[in-house]
Amino acid sequence: DMGGGMDMMQAMEGLDVNFSKKFLAKLPPAVRERVSVLQSLDADYEKMSSDHDAKVMELRRKYAKLVAPIFAKRRAIVCGEAEPSEEEVKKGFPEDHEGKVSLTDGPVEKEAAPGTKGIPSFCLEAMSHHVIIEQMITERDSEAMEALVDITVDLLGEPDHGFTISFHFSSNEFFTNSVLSKTFWLKQDDDDYVLSRAKGTDIAWCEGKNLGVLVTTKKQKNKKGQTRFVNKEEPCETFFDFFKDGTEEEEEQNHA
Repeated sequence: DMGGGMDMMQAMEGLDVNFSKKFLAKLPPAVRERVSVLQSLDADYEKMSSDHDAKVMELRRKYAKLVAPIFAKRRAIVCGEAEPSEEEVKKGFPEDHEGKVSLTDGPVEKEAAPGTKGIPSFCLEAMSHHVIIEQMITERDSEAMEALVDITVDLLGEPDHGFTISFHFSSNEFFTNSVLSKTFWLKQDDDDYVLSRAKGTDIAWCEGKNLGVLVTTKKQKNKKGQTRFVNKEEPCETFFDFFKDGTEEEEEQNHA
């Protein structure tokens, strides 16, 4: 990496604003000239690297539009808005199952309930099979997550760098939002992009359905010996904490 040596010099400059001048002044004139050339080459490298990053982001935005119809088709099938054709079913059938597994015959572990549309709990099942994400979904979250019908990702437009993740829900008893989203803004740090800040949706919880609050009932006695029951609310972990706003440091702590 051509920028490696210069990065070290820049790091030293951060400790001493005059480091570069002092460093160059100590060098023999001929060597000093050569180092100056290296600094110029590094500037050229940084410009090309920046152009590369811009073109990569442009390509990502282009292909995000090209693949959009694929995800739209998937959502339609998952939600039961459309039924696949026989040709599409055969196309999706794994080749290694050909002649070994039938689409219509064989034992069925569980019949679908009458009137079942699409693929029930598709998103929840997919997330539950992810080694990291499944740890974020508590048992209390599962019922609400049954209403999750789609997850989409949209890249931010220029000049911003980042993306928005949107979770689309059907009507449910836990909150009135149809979409919960979180936007992540990225900043460039040397050759990488790192999190700058994140902003999520404020969740409109239905009365008594806030999954981030655990209500416990405790028995209390007053001075007269009379007994009463008091409800106490305590915060508890939930997948829906994901939608809270955050900074780079807070996000790192949340996922440590």
